[in-house]
Amino acid sequence: MREEQEHLIGIKEMCGLIGRDRRTLWAWVRSGKFPEPLRINSRTIGWRASSYRTRLENAR
Repeated sequence: MREEQEHLIGIKEMCGLIGRDRRTLWAWVRSGKFPEPLRINSRTIGWRASSYRTRLENAR
């Protein structure tokens, strides 16, 4: 049985969820404050929805 694919959150959507712009998001990724995104191909990157939920839980 094939596992169900998890929703990927794109950059624009992630910026809206965290309330920050791209520059801040990438600064957080570089500093290790935010998880690295998955790179699907050369033009598509995103974060697993579970990564975002984990980030929220750890921020509390």
